[in-house]
Amino acid sequence: MQHYSYYKTSNIQQNKSQLCISQRVFTNMILLFPIVNQYHCGISVDIGIGDALLLIYLMLYIPDVIKKRLVLTDYLLFTIYAIGLSVINIALLYEGAIPAVNLLRIFRHGFYGVIVCVYMPHYFNLAYGKELMKKYSCLVSAGIYLQTILYYVFHRIVLFWLPVKTFAGDIPKASVVSLFEAWARKYYLRPTFVFREPALFAQYAVVGVLLFLYCEKKKRRAILGATFCSLAILLSTSASGILVMILGWGVWMGRLLKSAIMRGRLRKSIFWATLLLILAVFGILLFTDVGSMLLSRIQEIGMDKGSTSGNQRVLKGFLVYFKLNIWRKFVGLGLGNIAGYFEKMQVQIPYDVGGNPEYMNSLTYILNSTGLCGTVLMLVVLVRRMFHSGSLEAALSWVILALAFGASIFNSGSWLIYMAFLLYNKTGLNEVISVKYMALGGEKENRL
Repeated sequence: MQHYSYYKTSNIQQNKSQLCISQRVFTNMILLFPIVNQYHCGISVDIGIGDALLLIYLMLYIPDVIKKRLVLTDYLLFTIYAIGLSVINIALLYEGAIPAVNLLRIFRHGFYGVIVCVYMPHYFNLAYGKELMKKYSCLVSAGIYLQTILYYVFHRIVLFWLPVKTFAGDIPKASVVSLFEAWARKYYLRPTFVFREPALFAQYAVVGVLLFLYCEKKKRRAILGATFCSLAILLSTSASGILVMILGWGVWMGRLLKSAIMRGRLRKSIFWATLLLILAVFGILLFTDVGSMLLSRIQEIGMDKGSTSGNQRVLKGFLVYFKLNIWRKFVGLGLGNIAGYFEKMQVQIPYDVGGNPEYMNSLTYILNSTGLCGTVLMLVVLVRRMFHSGSLEAALSWVILALAFGASIFNSGSWLIYMAFLLYNKTGLNEVISVKYMALGGEKENRL
């Protein structure tokens, strides 16, 4: 008996011709979320414009979404585990009374979980999203080029942020501008265009690189588009962005080589293209400021280096985990409860210098918040898709894992985009455990 998938037949996830206003609006909201959510909505400095818009959308479409079948995925299992265990952990720690600040953080994680697991399968249009994301990536990359030209040719520092006093999270715009200008005058420009930080731009644009390499049918356009976005990532000088961009290209090139070797058609053009790419990477790393910048970032990491940016991103989370007892190592402390737990236990958090005590890379944040059990569930989500031969999900899984080792991306604006393309992509949809669909003969149940 032939099997069908709801998303491969009637559902507009794969069919742009059936795109309606609800999918068009939702897809744009997700893809623009990292940009608009940098600014608070005016109600609270902790609630971004993107959060507010998604919350409004969620409430408007509750009557429609409850009529649809819940799509069961491995990520939904992780989300339920993380939220449920967080409530239990925090309630036990505070003897049944969950503090308002912890409740708000759990609500935020749960809110993003609902968006990813409940709304995305029905309202994020993949065909439309892929084309749109490539255009947006090229647009923000062009902005990086413009900002760079204005500085090095016309000696002008031009910022493209909205005229606000503070960013979301109560981050003063004046301090960000001061740091931006001081770094440019003392060292070199770190262009961001409409993003607050170079890393945020790089995390956004790398999706465009992967979409061009894996989802663009015209080879010439694929290479040109991926190169255009990649050079902008280099100009941003984001260490993590440059590394994952190189990783994305490497996975793609490895796929080409593997395919050529298996078919016995290792053409000279593929060989020389691979060699040229390798030489270009080494040339950039060895003979430009990018290489020295990456080296300086790596040298920041070490037990004897103090509270450097590198240590806070890489080592801090692991040192926090080593301080937990054996039970907490397995079940974690609860989402957003790391600082609260250490404060209640009267234990100093390593490398905490008065900033965000919970700032650490995403892998260790998940490890400390949900324990080893939750981390394994999250790794299952990525590993199951890493070996889809030649697929976008495989490359995106490696990129997400690499970023999770060195940056705080979990449930960020970029994270929503990653999950949209990772979980509900063409082959990723085969990971759905149970879906309901309409066939010509009536309603049927498909279990994969």
